[in-house]
Amino acid sequence: MSFDELIEAMCARDQYDDFGNLARTIYSNNPDKFYSDFFDKVRQFLKEGGDLHQSFPPMGWSLMHLACEKRDVRLIKGLLEVDRNLLHTSADCNYPPIFQALDSDIDCHIQVGKPITLETTKAMLELGADPDARDQNNLSLREFARSYGTSVVQIFDEIIGLY
Repeated sequence: MSFDELIEAMCARDQYDDFGNLARTIYSNNPDKFYSDFFDKVRQFLKEGGDLHQSFPPMGWSLMHLACEKRDVRLIKGLLEVDRNLLHTSADCNYPPIFQALDSDIDCHIQVGKPITLETTKAMLELGADPDARDQNNLSLREFARSYGTSVVQIFDEIIGLY
């Protein structure tokens, strides 16, 4: 199994992705089957000598970055059970996955006009992500949140605080 096939399997059930129209219909009513099938593929990939830390072009994200982008805590936890080091991988994008979680947590809620909850970011911190991590521009998590504006950094402070 190739890394691209693994990425496609991860994206298959997401109705907003370009991947896997058939898989999307297969998993829409049975998300548990998605997770068991996906982690079977992860185990097969590793058995065949695959590296979960490699990057997926064009974004340069690892599987963990992509799981954070999807804000899928169950997927994040499953990947960490396979390899705890995925929590800190920087892949080709040169920033840890917690920044992907924070960006997605903020951006997704802004786009749909719902309150920002930072659920994925909080989960990543609870799972052991470094609260003092820096992105490729040497920004802290709080500084990164500030780039979205004062109201977002206030929400960040309320929910994440000095984690």
